[in-house]
Amino acid sequence: NERAKLDKVPMNPRTEKIDSGREGIELFTVKLDAGVSQPVTGYLALPVGAQEKNLPIFLSFLDGVNSDTYRNWALNTAARGAVALITTWHGFDVNREQKYYDENCGKIQSYKTATSREEFYFREVFVRAMRAADYLKSRPEWNGHDFLTRGGSLAGAQTIAIAALDRQVTLALILVPSHSGYNADLAGRKRGLPFHWIPDAWMTPQMRKAVPYCDTAHLAKRITCECYFGTGFADEVCT
Repeated sequence: NERAKLDKVPMNPRTEKIDSGREGIELFTVKLDAGVSQPVTGYLALPVGAQEKNLPIFLSFLDGVNSDTYRNWALNTAARGAVALITTWHGFDVNREQKYYDENCGKIQSYKTATSREEFYFREVFVRAMRAADYLKSRPEWNGHDFLTRGGSLAGAQTIAIAALDRQVTLALILVPSHSGYNADLAGRKRGLPFHWIPDAWMTPQMRKAVPYCDTAHLAKRITCECYFGTGFADEVCT
């Protein structure tokens, strides 16, 4: 359903070239429409003079911090011969001062949106991930077959989502993913972030019905590409 809705929304890509600080690498800010509350925002990096249909594409994401996303990851990946895109989870502008992210991201209280699967905030996080993949696949430099994605923590959850929902992904590197097992306490395990700290009484039947829609434990069952998982055995946040 989300894929069908997204397909009706034009990407309307807006890119702006900025100084990469790296010889032989171009860097751009990117903004894309996705039909949700915030656009896709991130950094795109690629080798200068990249030929059409010649390079792999590599998609990554910001983990669950209130900040700009990691342009250096995109630059380092492009230096290894790929078209690299790394996006934010929040959709706010990139290349801004830290105060901007503190003020804007601090207003997001995802657990308060868990009234239905359509309202749950992480639905739109995963929709933005799908739109980022759409854009990266539209790049003329893509060789048409090598599509890699990776991330850890919240970025790992986004990686699971895109690997599950985009059949053109060929390799996924999923590192200590969060947002898994929202209702795990019902089976005697610890709930996953962002509900790991919430008292049991706050987990209403309505919430328990809504949040599995974005539970990466369910999304992961849809992955068909090659993938590697990393886990933190003592991790009490990304269980």
